[in-house]
Amino acid sequence: MAFIVVQHLDPKHEISLARIISRMTRMPVIQAEDGMPVKANQVYIIPPNANMAFSQGVLRLMPRPELRGPYMTIDYLFFSLAEEQEDKVYRGHTFRHLFRRDPGP
Repeated sequence: MAFIVVQHLDPKHEISLARIISRMTRMPVIQAEDGMPVKANQVYIIPPNANMAFSQGVLRLMPRPELRGPYMTIDYLFFSLAEEQEDKVYRGHTFRHLFRRDPGP
């Protein structure tokens, strides 16, 4: 299992989250880069001012759009997981069902 940390920060706020988390685990803690394959027993940290998606086994990074008000970076990752893993089942639900955009049944 790999861990992906997506923290909601001001896009101009720099923080050494990887350094902070690495003090609490023996797993490697890495700031994610575009095209980086996801490996078990590693922690991936989203870089500042970025969106992160998961596609074909790798992390994809793109600039975060400039919007007014709150921006939910984690939603972008969840929607990409739902598309990528749509037919895989977790606790009786497909990923598409868990993370879909519409609230229907």
